[in-house]
Amino acid sequence: MSGVVERTPDGQFLLPTNYAERVLRLEGRGARESAKVQLLDPHSIQQQARYHGPTWLDQVMTDKVDRTFFVRAHFGVEIEQAMQTRLQTLVSLGAGVRQGQSVALYEGWQNQLQRMERALMLQRIERETGRVAHVARDGARLHLACEVAGIDVRTLQRWKARDGLQTGDRRPDAVHPKPAHALTEQERAAVLQAANEPRFADTPPARIVPTLADEGVYLASESTFCRVLRAAGQNRRRGRAKAPHA
Repeated sequence: MSGVVERTPDGQFLLPTNYAERVLRLEGRGARESAKVQLLDPHSIQQQARYHGPTWLDQVMTDKVDRTFFVRAHFGVEIEQAMQTRLQTLVSLGAGVRQGQSVALYEGWQNQLQRMERALMLQRIERETGRVAHVARDGARLHLACEVAGIDVRTLQRWKARDGLQTGDRRPDAVHPKPAHALTEQERAAVLQAANEPRFADTPPARIVPTLADEGVYLASESTFCRVLRAAGQNRRRGRAKAPHA
């Protein structure tokens, strides 16, 4: 839409942060055209080119989509490049074979992609929940498999949209910033030094903290004392009473 979306020299389209608001204002002034946004695929066109499942690009290759509209909208080059990469991906997935400069797709290749995507979904369910979705493997619908695995269908859809079916759970590899209020090494050393004083040899953190507070000293909370002692391998039972036996 003229005046709202900008196109950079390298072919990228830039949408302003207040895109929806500006479109509504434009329509309120009696614009001749109404803005309509349609999601063709949850993946970007680059992700579609390498996705192990059915995509909107596959519909373009089967002529189910009129590509002349996208050519007029200056998307022709991007789509053509993505389609070439998509063909290479289909060959690597065993859905077709290269014949010279072209690619011949096998009969039923779209059904094969659906089965591959289904298998990825089931693997993700099993990996995240630890439960095998036997119902889905027996041919039932995926929402039944989600019920068996104890997850919501929207969760599975979110995994698919964010390429999580192939990459898996990224949370274990995430970089977690250190909290601003985390103890420094000097503060942790002070906690250990206090807990290891002779007078606190048989005293649990629940009594160490208030005792120090009565003396006007505050090093950390009771829970922090416990965490520091546990990290140092000193979370043994503290106190005069013997540990209970089963």
